Amino acid sequence: MIGKWLATAVVNGLLFLVAAALAVRLAYQLTNSPALLLLILNVAFAAAGALTRAWSQHRSAVAFPAGLVSIVIVTLLGMEAYLGDGGDPGIMWRYIPGVVGLFAALATVGSAIGGWALLGKLRSASSGRV
Repeated sequence: MIGKWLATAVVNGLLFLVAAALAVRLAYQLTNSPALLLLILNVAFAAAGALTRAWSQHRSAVAFPAGLVSIVIVTLLGMEAYLGDGGDPGIMWRYIPGVVGLFAALATVGSAIGGWALLGKLRSASSGRV
């Protein structure tokens, strides 16, 4: 049981990582706005969360990898902003996401779970199940 959950979580994590990479690439081509980046990340995580509904039985197999990828992405983007503002590269690895970074990570996890739940509701409604 745990092996199946772990395999599903790893696949979901890879999917969220690809979605985050595509979202960041798209956002940086459009603008450098953190608000737009967060919006595009939320849309990408919601779409990836909906896609995981096809093989994920439990929401924890979606929430855990989405949270892990979110924290990594928020940390890396924070380091990038720190270096872009002229920060010392020697101490950039000490960056810890603040309240704003944790809020961004929670928002993306909420979007992933929301996409997962929404597709489940749509699938049950279309099949006539309650």
